[in-house]
Amino acid sequence: MMSRPSYGPSYGPEHRPSYGPAYGPDRPPDTLEQRALDAINNLAQRDHQRSIDRYGSGLFSRAKAWLNREGERRTAQTLDEAGRYDTTRWRKWLKIGIKTIGGFGVFAGLTFGGGIGTILTPSLSMAGLREGFDGLMEAAEQLHWGRNRAQLEWRVQTELTTIADELKTAARSRNYNQFQQALNRLHSKETEVIETQNRNMTSERRWKLGRTIGSTAATLGVGLLGGVSLGIQDYDKGLTPITEKHPLGFLDHHHKVIWKATGAEFVYNPGEASHAIQTADKVARAFGPAAGNLTVLQNAIYGNTHVLGSGLGFFEKVGLGSALAYLTGRAVDSMWPTKKGDAWTPIRTGPGYGPGYGPGYGPDRGRPYGPDASPSAKIEKVKEFTDANERIKEERIQLKRYFKDLETTDKAYIDEIKKYTESLPAMDENCKVVVCLPIYAKEKPETYKKTLEKYINQKYGGGYIAAENFEINVFVNAYGDTDKNIEKSVKELDNFQKQYPGVKINVISKEFGSKQNMGLLRKMITDVTLMRSLARKKQRHDLIVASADADLQDIDERFFEKVINNYEKNRDTKMLISKMDYISDEIKKYPYLVAARRLWQYVDIIAKRDKYFAYLPKAGGPNTTLTAEGYAKANGYNARDEIAEDIRLSYAVENAYRGNEAVKFDNTIKVTTNNRRDIYAAENGIPLARQYDSWYVEDIMSQKQTPEKIKDLKVGSPEFKDKLEQEATALFNVYMSQRFWRLYDQHPKVIRRRESGVGYEDDLVTELLTEDRDIGKQTIEDTKAVLSRALGLWGVKYDINYVAGDLEKNAYGERMFKTNPPQSKITFTDMSRLEKGLLNIK
Repeated sequence: MMSRPSYGPSYGPEHRPSYGPAYGPDRPPDTLEQRALDAINNLAQRDHQRSIDRYGSGLFSRAKAWLNREGERRTAQTLDEAGRYDTTRWRKWLKIGIKTIGGFGVFAGLTFGGGIGTILTPSLSMAGLREGFDGLMEAAEQLHWGRNRAQLEWRVQTELTTIADELKTAARSRNYNQFQQALNRLHSKETEVIETQNRNMTSERRWKLGRTIGSTAATLGVGLLGGVSLGIQDYDKGLTPITEKHPLGFLDHHHKVIWKATGAEFVYNPGEASHAIQTADKVARAFGPAAGNLTVLQNAIYGNTHVLGSGLGFFEKVGLGSALAYLTGRAVDSMWPTKKGDAWTPIRTGPGYGPGYGPGYGPDRGRPYGPDASPSAKIEKVKEFTDANERIKEERIQLKRYFKDLETTDKAYIDEIKKYTESLPAMDENCKVVVCLPIYAKEKPETYKKTLEKYINQKYGGGYIAAENFEINVFVNAYGDTDKNIEKSVKELDNFQKQYPGVKINVISKEFGSKQNMGLLRKMITDVTLMRSLARKKQRHDLIVASADADLQDIDERFFEKVINNYEKNRDTKMLISKMDYISDEIKKYPYLVAARRLWQYVDIIAKRDKYFAYLPKAGGPNTTLTAEGYAKANGYNARDEIAEDIRLSYAVENAYRGNEAVKFDNTIKVTTNNRRDIYAAENGIPLARQYDSWYVEDIMSQKQTPEKIKDLKVGSPEFKDKLEQEATALFNVYMSQRFWRLYDQHPKVIRRRESGVGYEDDLVTELLTEDRDIGKQTIEDTKAVLSRALGLWGVKYDINYVAGDLEKNAYGERMFKTNPPQSKITFTDMSRLEKGLLNIK
């Protein structure tokens, strides 16, 4: 827990979320207007990009988009003109008119005219007929269902325009709070627009499929029953073989030829039919049955026809085949469309004032998400747990109860959380892991960017975890932010988001009037996250929350995967603690820091395994994850915890589930955090174990990362030995205090004294520490046993001469004992093994 600012509790109705950059009064007026112009133009460009994704970018595709879109949002060089939304309802009716009139016109022209060849005539006439029928059906659809779809999109687009106008007004008036709030609403409404377009597109596809089936069936019916025109052919004979003996001199040389279900026929030209009927009667009377079929047929479309005396030629058959292929192809395309027009993924609102992506937006376009992303990188989606539905149900029950209780006990706080929630985009239904990261506004950008990158490029299975399965939520905070550090940090995050367009990074920010507790900061960002999760209309995974610090040095590249697998294997696990290390490659240059930190880690590990210290918390900052269900059932972070908020939460989780099984430790998952707090403590003569006795975040932020004083501490020198002895003594004091006070609070004498209402307890402290062996002397012996094992493992021989000193409290009210040297001190008698190890460290 290295980068946490020290804040005291202060929140209420007077503290309102800033919803992003805290634009200050010194900002030039044209800057806000330019930001508004950029945001609105980007909005219009994304709208245009979605049109390209759906219809394509070619000339024909642009024409299709122009005719089909419900409206178009304009880009402009001036703020007044930018973002104007023009409805285009008349264009769709124009398209329907062109399709209907043009389709039937082509059919009529080719059917009743001469045609344009044996192959093209049947293809184009059937195509025209099919488009004509489709146009009629689309007109009927547009009068009701199509109009409803258009009105839905026009409504949300109009609301989007209204918000864009509010953004313009706020920019011109330099109302910074209204500007940011309007900006957040703009992006949330854009997501709603896309969702509406997705629903409309799904409806259009269903209706298009229905029209395709209907228009194709009607076209086939007309062709089979009425006939398909094959153009004008040279069929001037062949009524029957008898006509060779009795020529029909009235027949022209060329006739229209048609084909229908009963076979091929030719169409009599004007004036031929009456002669044919008279001649057919005479021939029939003269020759009887031998005359064959001389009957003149009646066709509803073509008039008088006659059975063709010979079969169709090759090209006529090709023409019929092409007409059938066209109708089949259109039907297949409607049932199995190409990728153009696939549903769009709703935008991911990035930090600052807009989504940070260009044309290549989308959750999985390019991995590992950054500038060096490989398009061929494999994406792995998280599989649903076998009991996912049960977990989700229990999670939502606990979250509803948790937020209902907050509504009752602290309405001002919950109202603030709701506003933050409404300012952010909806959580993906497939989201499984959420990283919650408070960032102090004075934090160096390179520090938290390194942390973000570690989470962004997480591996999963045989590739990278899909972006839909995780998100990162950042809370930029400060107090007395006279240097506009919040604004600077949010801008840095905005630029960072643009490098990773596929990742969902949500940012909220707030400037407090005074220092705030870390418990409050973590509670706020986590509560916003879980309220967004609860608001999901559909949820496929139970949610895991990863509590993060801004200054991580390294993290297991499969952190998400290992955490998910842990929770899947054990339903009872509600909080998972991974291995946390502090020794980075850089810090290995300073043997004193390595030795002091390792000793603390050894003591901590041994103490937690000891029967007298088993109650000590397993949690410890950025190595902590927990389920949303576990968080809610434990009632979340305690806003009054200035530090050690994760430790308190681990106690609460264990208590909520009545046992230690709810909190697990996995040493196969490693997190390495920053040593800057260690450096600050060592540079200022503070033992590492007492570094949390006061909170000096401002000093740490300005502290050089390269130690100046301790770099001159040489292994084997008296100064080196003396400082490490101070470290060991401070550790003894800390763990002895933890052991004693736990037993003290449970002692019958203390309980009776407190029940009596007498506040004074110093006499009891002295009595139990010095006279009651079960608490006082035994506590010292228990602590000696732990320190002895740790010191032996560390590599030193020692003498422990410890006598508890006066009672004191640290900055957080924790009761500690201080030692009275030289009477109470751990002295090293042999450090050779430790020194040898430090000299060989790499």
